[in-house]
Amino acid sequence: MRLAHAYWGASAAYLPTETRDALGLTNNYQNLVLTGYTQKPGLPTLAGSWIRSHVDPNPLSTGSATVTRNLSSVYNIPRLSLHGAYGDRFLETDLDPNPRNTETHVNLGATSNFQIWRAPSSLRYDFGQSETRPSPTFSQQSRVHTAAASTNYHSRPRRRAASPTPISATPAPRAAPCSRITTERSRSRTSRAAR
Repeated sequence: MRLAHAYWGASAAYLPTETRDALGLTNNYQNLVLTGYTQKPGLPTLAGSWIRSHVDPNPLSTGSATVTRNLSSVYNIPRLSLHGAYGDRFLETDLDPNPRNTETHVNLGATSNFQIWRAPSSLRYDFGQSETRPSPTFSQQSRVHTAAASTNYHSRPRRRAASPTPISATPAPRAAPCSRITTERSRSRTSRAAR
């Protein structure tokens, strides 16, 4: 079953499974999954899940069940993104019906995207902590810090200067023989006066 809306959503699923091995031993499993989320512009997004897996008892082992819970959130603002998550797991057995916490983890982090001149850059930091408890008397814890920085620079290609226009080798036109025309006119005037 699934329900969806513009700002939220939820789903539920139940899956029974039966398997049989080579010795003819039958194992029955039941999985129940519940999920949900909320999202709205300007607000942090939330997503969560609850999963219960149960194994029926058989002649070789007792029955058991595990419950896994997860919750995560993301919040985006200009040039900054924040994210966080929490999860745990509980174990139930037929011999001890009281649930026992066997695993816990927490994740926190932030990412910043910005630009320096023409170089887009990014900074990221993450913190993670997990704790496992394989037995009631023993536990193990680990912590991880991660930091990263990245950038990418794109240089613009240089423009080549335009080549000058070549000078034409065509010779310049010759000037008209003005002196010769003037001499011929002066001679004609002189001859008319003599007449």
